[in-house]
Amino acid sequence: MVFWGDYNADVWNRSYKDDRVKAVAALDPGLIHGLDAMNAEDLVDNVLLLGLGEGEDRLLATDFNQSGLAQLLPQAEQHILAPANHYSALPVCTDIGPAILEDEEDDPVCTDPEEADRAALHVRIVELIAEQFGLTRAD
Repeated sequence: MVFWGDYNADVWNRSYKDDRVKAVAALDPGLIHGLDAMNAEDLVDNVLLLGLGEGEDRLLATDFNQSGLAQLLPQAEQHILAPANHYSALPVCTDIGPAILEDEEDDPVCTDPEEADRAALHVRIVELIAEQFGLTRAD
């Protein structure tokens, strides 16, 4: 098993740019705190950042504004989608899903903020990605 502390800093911090990647969409991205200009210098120009939730519904670990990621990527198109939370991009839950999760003492992945519409959020996410990358629907 490899632990974080076992990585050489030069290997960890080097560029892993893949020239085949021309665009990126990041939905509520994690592991973004502590990045600096060096980490962003090799990134592609066509970037879409989608954040889920506002205020207390916004997960600090994925908040690209609070982390500084948005400032490192000034060319990125940014959208905050609300009402929503980090789990709102997961599939629509069944009617009994929230009760099962509560009984199991699991994360509340079926519990969205009041007034949220998970299915409509999914449509909006697809629309934003399609718009950003010039994708058209084949009818």
